[in-house]
Amino acid sequence: MSNSENKNNFDWVWYVIGMVAFVLAFSAVTLHIGYLFLAAIIGLIFGGVFLNKIVKGREHKLSLRLLLQSCKIKIHNQYYILMKKISLIMFLLVGALAVNAQNVTTGVTFPKVDASPLDVVYYPLNTTKSKTPVEPVMRVLYSRPQKKGREVFGVLEQFDKVWRLGANENTEIQFFKPVTIAGKKIKAGRYSVFAIPSKDKWTIIINKQNDKWGAFTYDEKQDLLRTEVVVNKIEKTIEAFSITFIDAPEGANLVMAWDNTQVFLPIGFKK
Repeated sequence: MSNSENKNNFDWVWYVIGMVAFVLAFSAVTLHIGYLFLAAIIGLIFGGVFLNKIVKGREHKLSLRLLLQSCKIKIHNQYYILMKKISLIMFLLVGALAVNAQNVTTGVTFPKVDASPLDVVYYPLNTTKSKTPVEPVMRVLYSRPQKKGREVFGVLEQFDKVWRLGANENTEIQFFKPVTIAGKKIKAGRYSVFAIPSKDKWTIIINKQNDKWGAFTYDEKQDLLRTEVVVNKIEKTIEAFSITFIDAPEGANLVMAWDNTQVFLPIGFKK
């Protein structure tokens, strides 16, 4: 076999090797297949030889350096496109999380301010406001309905019917120490308070039920005690139902007032 034939066969082998290597290189760059990047490097070398063999004209001859530069640009472009895709995905993900967080915070429906707001009163009155520690004796939680030009007792709150002593949930009284009401000793604890208003007197009820709405489920069997107090008429109109405490020689008086009606419930305890 002549040297010319050997050279042609040798060129043909280089052509095949270069073609396969170049395809591997192109696949590695285009498909972003990690394990083909090594083949890509080899492909770049043999692919350069392959192209150099095909392109015979000096003016069209593509050097290995230009090929490597071209592939480098290709890899850079693919990397840039990949980074753009990742950035877009991250932007969409962050946006979705932000929208979801906004839905969590703004999608909650909060109740409006109640027409009969909940209030609390302690005895001593400065229990929570004092700069020095003050041991509470008792506390009342109650809602405060408004008169709003209406006639209250005998009309809005009918006589001789059990009343929740306020609005919404039944009024609650908590004793932090044993007390005495109408001669009956009451242990420390939480209790509900109801009233039965009449024209000249109220019946005050201390009941063992708690956390009930109004007097609709009031159970007389759960009464701890009942006691009557005298109705006092006052000149000043009390717009919102109000409860407070005033000092008494043997303890304190629980004072309840609404419209032009006021009553006192004496509560005894050791001072």
